[in-house]
Amino acid sequence: MGSGPSTHLASIRNPCTLLLMSPYKSIKDVAKTLLGKANFLSKVVIERFRNVDTIQLVKCPVFFLHGLKDTLIPIAHTEELNMNCNSPSYMHIPEEMDHNTFDSEEDLFKPFEKFMKTIVEDRADKHPDELIPFVIFFEEKFYKPPAISLKLEKDQAE
Repeated sequence: MGSGPSTHLASIRNPCTLLLMSPYKSIKDVAKTLLGKANFLSKVVIERFRNVDTIQLVKCPVFFLHGLKDTLIPIAHTEELNMNCNSPSYMHIPEEMDHNTFDSEEDLFKPFEKFMKTIVEDRADKHPDELIPFVIFFEEKFYKPPAISLKLEKDQAE
């Protein structure tokens, strides 16, 4: 799912976390960047999702991932979204990642796992008696769940 629908849903549904990969501020802003001198054409682009506004309504932790070599959506979009985010967030910027090519393990899974562990530990410190309402699920052949998730599953089963 794209960053527009994902951010919109997160703003009205309050999921446990939101992961945005190469997100944009708005489609019109992307069009202006891509069209350069012909940016007057951006006026005909229909704006359905203005992430730069909607991100302010998101209450869950947000993980931003954007490649430094992305030539489709400038990294400034992610930086501005991160600045406008009112919830806990982390911005991961892999140097070799572009818009479509990245190392799943090093660029996504490991940084996201670290982010989730931080969120879980922070929440556990602030609310020690509260059940943490999420567990990360990935196919094991691609990802090994963090030990803290396995512990939560075991505690919930008991």
